[in-house]
Amino acid sequence: MSLTTAARPRGRTRMSLAIVAILGLLGLIFAPAAVAATTVTYNGVYTGGHAVWMNGTQHATSVFRLDVAGGGTLRAYCVDLGVPINAGDTYELQQLGSQVPNPSQVLWILQNSFPVLTLAQLSAASGVSPMDTATAVAGTQAALWHYTDGRTLDTNKNTDGVKALYAYLTGPDNVGASSQPAPSLSITPATTTALSGRVGPFTINWSGSTPVDLATNPAFTIFDAASGGSAVTTASDGDEVWVEVPSGTAPGDVVVTASGSAPVDGGWALVNPDRPTEIQKLAFAGVQTLTASSSATITVEPTPTDPGTTPPVTTPPATTPPATEPATTPPASTTPATPTSTQPGLAETGSSTSGLALAGVAALLLGAGAMVLGSTRRVDRRH
Repeated sequence: MSLTTAARPRGRTRMSLAIVAILGLLGLIFAPAAVAATTVTYNGVYTGGHAVWMNGTQHATSVFRLDVAGGGTLRAYCVDLGVPINAGDTYELQQLGSQVPNPSQVLWILQNSFPVLTLAQLSAASGVSPMDTATAVAGTQAALWHYTDGRTLDTNKNTDGVKALYAYLTGPDNVGASSQPAPSLSITPATTTALSGRVGPFTINWSGSTPVDLATNPAFTIFDAASGGSAVTTASDGDEVWVEVPSGTAPGDVVVTASGSAPVDGGWALVNPDRPTEIQKLAFAGVQTLTASSSATITVEPTPTDPGTTPPVTTPPATTPPATEPATTPPASTTPATPTSTQPGLAETGSSTSGLALAGVAALLLGAGAMVLGSTRRVDRRH
């Protein structure tokens, strides 16, 4: 397994889960197992068997030889009756159960017949004797089509050896078989957050029996302890590891990815990825190496700002203007106002007019009284 980390700038979202390619497509937590051999090519070479009659129709039988990219060959049978195959057709390996019906019975035939067994071994197991290559290929192919395409071998148009081998491979001895499980790999937890320092633990959950390889971006280091400890380059199932995030790492996502591989004994299908229904599917049994992948994300948070280093922003209070005192009205003066006009005959305004009027009335009364007194005196003197 390789473990790779890389810091990425933070986006609008706080966390993003990254997909990283290592030995193929990686999954977020764990990816479906994939066969390590990526390309298989039919080279036009095959070993022929007897023609067989099934449901009233005659079919040629063969076991095909294919070249594996990087070296090696495979021998496989048809599991797609009626679909053509041509030299130069390319295939990718898939697990058998995802491509054919009755995969358990199909796998049992592949594991218990030719070419996995030699002709002598197949003869001893089936009781068919003599056993030759043409009989072994024809009987095996007819038994496979019985489960993959629903065909039944005609009893009156085939050789006794083919009928006997077909009966054995499709009879009560065929109890089915199972492939070994594909390897699984996960890293837990899948997500976490941190500022800096030793982040973890991350637990490696790995179904393989051999240690896995660890690697990391030079900016980060993988350790086997929460503090101290040693930088590690390998790990096994159940191991815990920590990732050192250096102080000052920019906020963003540190994506931790892992991948591992393990041999798996089982049944396999060969499928053309571009024309899966136009090019004949094939099947074989054997050991293949599968890979599995996983990833986890550390979100590096921004460093909090120390409130003591930045003066607080203060907003001055709103200024309220002082209350305006009401205008003071001076008290009325007791001193008579000086007349503003000296023109005769014009009326005066204000309190001084009333005083003058009273004085005039008093003078008239005094004058009248004097007149009355004078008149009385004159009358008295006449009498």
